Amino acid sequence: MTLAVAVTTSQALGPTCPQPSTHLHSDYRRTLADLPWATTPVPLHLRVRRFWCAPPSCRRQTFTARVPQVAAHDARATTRMTALQPSTGRALGGAAGARPWARQGVSGSRKTLLRRGRSLPTPAAPRPCAMGSDDGAKRQGHT
Repeated sequence: MTLAVAVTTSQALGPTCPQPSTHLHSDYRRTLADLPWATTPVPLHLRVRRFWCAPPSCRRQTFTARVPQVAAHDARATTRMTALQPSTGRALGGAAGARPWARQGVSGSRKTLLRRGRSLPTPAAPRPCAMGSDDGAKRQGHT
């Protein structure tokens, strides 16, 4: 099963320029991995448009219309898929986390799960409830 989607917006904002452009340059296809459907992998073929940047003073001459609801601008997987993988990578680790994902039809390696698990923020450490002192150091004159 393959899902083909096209972005049909008539104008887009450039990443460095605040002025929208309506001058269509070309389009191209991105292939993204998405969550499976009944253990069947679903690749997403996303056709996005490239636009000319309107002001001549802009450094970029062309840019791609971005679709952050579907995927990040340089991602190879959808945001739905990348949102679920970090927790599995953090909880189960690399190979142990990749096996259940593979049985469900999700492509991805153990290194991908570990990398996405490391992308999660480190949980805050709890405040200590009691402090102790080192009696041996106290006897030797250290404070």
